[in-house]
Amino acid sequence: MHSTATSIEIKWGPAFDDGGSPIYAYEVDMDLIEGIGQANVESWINVFNGEALSFKVETGLIAKM
Repeated sequence: MHSTATSIEIKWGPAFDDGGSPIYAYEVDMDLIEGIGQANVESWINVFNGEALSFKVETGLIAKM
């Protein structure tokens, strides 16, 4: 994972176990509300849905200084 004040790149490996069904896509969702923990999760947005094993988010991020 690599991040800057305005972007974050995440990477993952293929699923260890597909449960007997092929995996066609991975999905990455981003919490739109500032905060940490399940109690602060109010709104999710899908930012990636595809076959790649990495994704770079460059919009919708809030830089904290």
